[in-house]
Amino acid sequence: MITLLVLAVGLMLVDLAALGVFFGVVALLFLLECGRTAIKEWLRALWQLKWLFLALAVLYLGFALIVLLAAIWTGIAVADRIVLP
Repeated sequence: MITLLVLAVGLMLVDLAALGVFFGVVALLFLLECGRTAIKEWLRALWQLKWLFLALAVLYLGFALIVLLAAIWTGIAVADRIVLP
């Protein structure tokens, strides 16, 4: 179950259409195995975890920004060393 949630977060960050397909497949699998009540409980759990998804997205974007700024800073430092007489 945790793996499905992690995959859902990854897909949500990449493509919303892929996330919709993913949820459709998972819902179909749950319907075939457990019935409608299991699907309702799973979707309710996902809805309650929306703030966790948002927090993970913010952390991911923050880390990406730090990596981007570090790359820019390193590029400027290397360029300064190259142009020294």
